[in-house]
Amino acid sequence: MQKNDLKTGMKLEWEDGSVGVVLRGTEYGDIISGNERFPFVSMRKDLSLVYTGTKIRRVYAPRNIMAYLQGMNGCSLDECRIIYDREEMEKEEVEYTKEEISSIAKTISMWEWLAENHNKNKCDWFKMTGENIAYDCYLCQHYHSNYNCGKCPLALSGNACINTNKAGFIEGSIFHEWLRNEKNPLKRKVAARKIADICKETLSNISKKTK
Repeated sequence: MQKNDLKTGMKLEWEDGSVGVVLRGTEYGDIISGNERFPFVSMRKDLSLVYTGTKIRRVYAPRNIMAYLQGMNGCSLDECRIIYDREEMEKEEVEYTKEEISSIAKTISMWEWLAENHNKNKCDWFKMTGENIAYDCYLCQHYHSNYNCGKCPLALSGNACINTNKAGFIEGSIFHEWLRNEKNPLKRKVAARKIADICKETLSNISKKTK
């Protein structure tokens, strides 16, 4: 789970036992209120605090509308269900299918090509390969189409490109950097190379686990 997956009404339990509630779109911006109060900008994408490194242990969601409404007045975890448990997630090994591995490998080839051809776009790659791929992205065709963006190598590395709370790309993400620097060859090449490298690291880790 990433910071952008958090929605209003969700409860956060920190490593030190304190609890907060997510409030998005307030007149003060997106904030966490409760035992701990701070703006979203104080929290990294991986759900840890910028200044202290303290991590969220669990994320809870209200079980029903009444629990949601009651939760706005306090931070009790009663009537909530756990939707993210850091310890359990860290115990689990991400498993990949052959189709996923193939998508990651093709993604590496595409972004390495884009890094060397900064004046080209993803559609140019698919014109060259003759493939009809959803969203012009091998990863999105597999993960976004199946509502499983959280398993995408970019998301797992803290570089998700899609904002799950509202339509559009995440500003500051690697993909957004590549997209907006069409007239800056160096920045565009660096961003494309980073995307390829993240996918390479994922494939490398998969290979180590299967040996």
